[in-house]
Amino acid sequence: MNRLCRLVIGLGLATVVVAGCSDAREARTADTPAAAAAAAAPPGTAKRPSATPDVDPLADRNVGPGLTALAPIRDGALVVVPIAADNPVRSSAYLTLDDGMRRGLVSVRELPETDYGRLRIANRSESTLCVMAGEVVLDGHQDRAFAESLAHAPGARDDVTVRCVEPDRDDGPSRVFRSGNALVHAELRREIVQGTQSSVWEEVRAYNRKREISNRTSTYKQAAAMQGKGEQRDWRARVLAQLAAVPERDRVVGVALALEGRLISVDTFATPELYQAMEPKLLGSFVAQAVDAGREMRTPRPSEIRDLLAGARGSACGVSALAAPPEDQTAAN
Repeated sequence: MNRLCRLVIGLGLATVVVAGCSDAREARTADTPAAAAAAAAPPGTAKRPSATPDVDPLADRNVGPGLTALAPIRDGALVVVPIAADNPVRSSAYLTLDDGMRRGLVSVRELPETDYGRLRIANRSESTLCVMAGEVVLDGHQDRAFAESLAHAPGARDDVTVRCVEPDRDDGPSRVFRSGNALVHAELRREIVQGTQSSVWEEVRAYNRKREISNRTSTYKQAAAMQGKGEQRDWRARVLAQLAAVPERDRVVGVALALEGRLISVDTFATPELYQAMEPKLLGSFVAQAVDAGREMRTPRPSEIRDLLAGARGSACGVSALAAPPEDQTAAN
């Protein structure tokens, strides 16, 4: 574990409280000026005017040492702010979880003595393996999501903290996992990092109800798969196309997400190449949250992005920061 770089994500430097998963029976148009005003929002997106209009939200674009916020991308309920590095590092020395598992360079298994709150990752590659909190792995004794963002050194074998995202199963025929090829939606990601195992199960069940998903073990698996299908797939593809067309594309290392007038998350990566490898997964999770969001369009100010990033600790792979729940933000103010 001495080669494992842990990332504690959340508000300030709050430590993630790890809860086990042992009792599995607990509970489109782009919103650009004028021309897009007449176009319909993606299905499932409520329409309502912004209560807080933008007033030079990007006048000072600095969001951290060597980082600059670019012009926002708006589509339906989404406001996505690309973040560029002033002097980006160019390196291919990083490996994503999906790519590593697909190529047989990374394995994820149950521990020899099953611990529902932890899994073992083996990185047999010559690259640094980057794992994000909220990435889903399937099968084993129950489907899980990683509760920490980590950088694993080449050749490392590490035991990592996870949350159960399958409330009603605690055993299975295999101890080996496969990638779910998805990052959980933003609210579930926050619960995984900042909440408890019970609050994670509550959010999994609530999201399944919203999507009218019913299955025997209450797993998140089908919700994760929806990110690559139908409306969510098409919406993600549109935003990805807009990101690909950003003039400073080769310097982009991250994005900030805002929904309903509120900054939700900021994710930055060590290199533009690593960001581009993670971009479809990130946008899939954004869209999965946005399908239920109201259409209050406010670009987060660089000072908000800067403050959220400043309160997060990073790893060799980058920095992820998740805003506190709305009620906590209100109390703080």
